[in-house]
Amino acid sequence: MPRDSNVEVLSPDDANDVEALRAASNDTLGFMALSVMKGYLRQRGGIGIWGDEGLRAYALFAAHRHHVRLIHLCVIDQYRRSGYAGRLLQAVVGAAKERGVGTVKLTCRRDYTAANAFWRGHGFIPLREAAAKTSGARLMTWYLGIDGAAQQDIFLSVTSDDKVKAVIDAQIFFQLHASESDEASIAKGLQADFLAGTLELYIAKEVFNEIDRAELEQRTRSRDFALAFPHQLNHSADKMPPVVERLKGVLPTGRDSDESDIRQLAMTATSDVSIFLTRDERILSRATQIKRTVSVNVMHPDELIVRLDQFTDREAYHPVAVSGSNLGWRRVGGDDVAKFRSGDDLLGPHERKWRFKNQLDKALSHPKIWRTEALWSDGALVALRSLRSDGCRLVAALCRASRGRTQEMFTEYAAASLIHEAVTRGALAVEVELHGVAPEAIKQLVRLGFVSVGDKLVRMCPAAVMSEFELREVAGAGFDSMDSEELEKQCSPVVLRTRDKTNTMI
Repeated sequence: MPRDSNVEVLSPDDANDVEALRAASNDTLGFMALSVMKGYLRQRGGIGIWGDEGLRAYALFAAHRHHVRLIHLCVIDQYRRSGYAGRLLQAVVGAAKERGVGTVKLTCRRDYTAANAFWRGHGFIPLREAAAKTSGARLMTWYLGIDGAAQQDIFLSVTSDDKVKAVIDAQIFFQLHASESDEASIAKGLQADFLAGTLELYIAKEVFNEIDRAELEQRTRSRDFALAFPHQLNHSADKMPPVVERLKGVLPTGRDSDESDIRQLAMTATSDVSIFLTRDERILSRATQIKRTVSVNVMHPDELIVRLDQFTDREAYHPVAVSGSNLGWRRVGGDDVAKFRSGDDLLGPHERKWRFKNQLDKALSHPKIWRTEALWSDGALVALRSLRSDGCRLVAALCRASRGRTQEMFTEYAAASLIHEAVTRGALAVEVELHGVAPEAIKQLVRLGFVSVGDKLVRMCPAAVMSEFELREVAGAGFDSMDSEELEKQCSPVVLRTRDKTNTMI
């Protein structure tokens, strides 16, 4: 069916078409990770104009407290000077009005004369200028005050900062340039593509004292990394002494590392950055006191990552009610992180808390990979699961229920939900990582037909017609020794029907 040239809202399904158009103008628009692009589209921050041959033009934008930022405006070459850019800009202004903000804001290189003439011709004014990444180039920031908006809105948008700034402690700094491990992976979640342009990480000068205590090879590597770090924290040294004394009344002292923690927090408190990121449980447990004492927000990296993801992808955090019951799965949000990490309701008998927290941190620090959800019943947390897709498999890093008399029931429910989720997604198998599962959940998973394969529990759940040979190919190691009867039991309730000895269909 022919497509007209109306302005339409784009969806994440249109991301590849948008990317193709962006790539054709890569010299002026630059690179954007596909995951970041999909984030804008999920927030209804994308509009486009289609023709029979495909996408002709698009705009990406994001809503902030005092303004809407226009991120991309792109028209395919043969349709330039067709009024498409003006129509898209008009739609972005309309979106800003709907959101109740008074300004549209964008950045553009000064040497892009045709684009800057367009902005000026549509009422934008240039109020900021800075050096661009390209050597010698200048970056202009243009502002458009929307008719009917309060006069001060444009000035609020000029002074507002879109990026979240946070200081990282020495431990996170070391993990950012460490070799791959679960510990390093948690810290490196702060460098995920979807946070680019949203989060700025800073290090305090005190990090160099921490580096000096390492071995020579580590010192050299870490010092080079610190010297090249994009953002060094500027603080007021004159204001530090009284802040240090106040912090000594809140935090432990005596060890070199304790003193260093206090100095890093004091440097943060005497700077223009108000967030301090750490994985040190002793500091996190005193976050409220630190906030009250020196006005610094102490957070675990997971909390900040989840909060930023929640802001850019609100729809993904909407609760999903379980039909016919008072149960509902809800993605773990920023307000949940500290509670889940500090509590022990989700621990199994005799389970080490640090082991559970490491698995939780690993999932929460990469929300674009792992979807971590809590099951709620009448407002009470009853179960937790963390899932990701891996080709034709659904992988679960967490599956457990809260302690109490209903633990066994909800453990079984959470385990069964993995199979249901796999079938819904069209996955052919579920893999559960054993180190993220409470012992009582393992029993329930085995009862539901999961079998041990290395350090995982695996269950087939095919929702497609295939031969037994194809099924074994998908299943991989661990199922080779099973005969057809055992394989059929493992795939229950699916029934294998043998046509001949070599071709069994399901």
